[in-house]
Amino acid sequence: MGFLVCFISCQRDDTFQDTKAESQLDLKSVNTKDVVKTYKFSQSTKNAQNWITPYFDYNDSIRINNSSAYIKVTPAVTDIPNAYTRLFSLNIDGEIKTVVYNMFPNDRSSRLAFYGSVIITELNGDILSAFEIENNLFTKYYHVKGSGVDVSILEMISKNGDGCVDENQEDLWVLCGEEVIVEGDPPEDSASIIIIFVPVLVEAGDGGGGGIPPPTPTEPSATATDTNEDTCPPGMVKDDNGECVEPLEECPDGYDRNDDGDCVKDPCPEIVNQLSDSDYKAKLDELNTNLNTWHTDEKGYGLTTTGNAYSLPTSNNGHSINYSGINLNTVVGFVHTHPCGENDVGSGQNTTIVSSAPMPSPRDIRTFISLLFAADDNNRNIHDVYMTVINCHGIYDLKYTGVIGDLHNWNMSKELFKSYFEEYENNNELAFKKYLDEVVQISGLELYKYIPDDITDGYELENLDLNQNGDDVESQNDCN
Repeated sequence: MGFLVCFISCQRDDTFQDTKAESQLDLKSVNTKDVVKTYKFSQSTKNAQNWITPYFDYNDSIRINNSSAYIKVTPAVTDIPNAYTRLFSLNIDGEIKTVVYNMFPNDRSSRLAFYGSVIITELNGDILSAFEIENNLFTKYYHVKGSGVDVSILEMISKNGDGCVDENQEDLWVLCGEEVIVEGDPPEDSASIIIIFVPVLVEAGDGGGGGIPPPTPTEPSATATDTNEDTCPPGMVKDDNGECVEPLEECPDGYDRNDDGDCVKDPCPEIVNQLSDSDYKAKLDELNTNLNTWHTDEKGYGLTTTGNAYSLPTSNNGHSINYSGINLNTVVGFVHTHPCGENDVGSGQNTTIVSSAPMPSPRDIRTFISLLFAADDNNRNIHDVYMTVINCHGIYDLKYTGVIGDLHNWNMSKELFKSYFEEYENNNELAFKKYLDEVVQISGLELYKYIPDDITDGYELENLDLNQNGDDVESQNDCN
């Protein structure tokens, strides 16, 4: 059954304007990981409805006029019949905003020339606005959000599979008989970024006016052909080659789709097994003491595939673990300390004061990646590999949920590494996650924190990730 949507136009003497001066609008592009987090956050709310299936493995972008930022485009399918759907995402004034751009073609529509309507909604289904479109150009705009009635596209589906069509007014926009829409004529060849993402109705002055003012020469906007041309049939998605394809199937049991859209093995079983391993737990318990985590030399162990543990050699007069010369082919992971506080290294005039990095160092990360390659070369599960660091702040572990082909080199500058901890001196976890995301940039490289549980004599685990605003870390207890 087709899904035809109409609204009754209710003209008012109102004008659609930006919520702030265009010169103050701060637009930034977002990456796929940010879009995934925003989407997951929307689904974690109490009344969330799972009506969208995004495909984060396929991504595109739309340029923004008068801005260096781009709209991130993620194809999706929904529960709505006869809709070609995409997520549009953009960072606006420091906040990541994602809207759902639903396109409903009519009989005149083709892939390169779209005729029909567009309904823009929030991720929860609340309708923000709508457009009529002819030959890819915007011909009519309907301001729904500020019209005084909250309307959900999901309610339209539940009331009538045809979208509450009023057959006697099929040339007008009718929403289940509700006269709730303010109509305006937009510029045909572009749409303001604000109108797409956060439409706000502002009453006009004494002169009235109505309609939508054309974008000024410097106003950020999206070109109509970029948003509406080259579409796919409803229910299909566009892949990275620009081809319309059937949506991917769900990942098999035991696998999750990562931020790049790949089905990767769920790390939880490996982490639970790791924490349950008596040899690994014994080393955690031994090293996680004040004696080993304050004002002392680094100390650690390598654990092999046969369950044996051996002490790691040190350098720099005992201050640093030395991985040189270790045969990684039989090593599952390393667990070692980064003691807090300053220590004297050397003697006499050669004495220097040193302190360990509060989190895994660039050398630790590089060695962890070498362990992943060694495991892959020896046909072992790369998700079993770990790099555990213990200090006075806690127990931190690096795990990898990605695929071997995504591993790469990065800028290992010690000064660059230190600069993050200087910038976020009161939040080591935030500093390290920022470093991983902004410098290392390996998708699937995850940070876990293990917290001793006095009741079970085991360890609770937390997956640490940046919050939605990127200004702190948040704990995700997906494996507990």
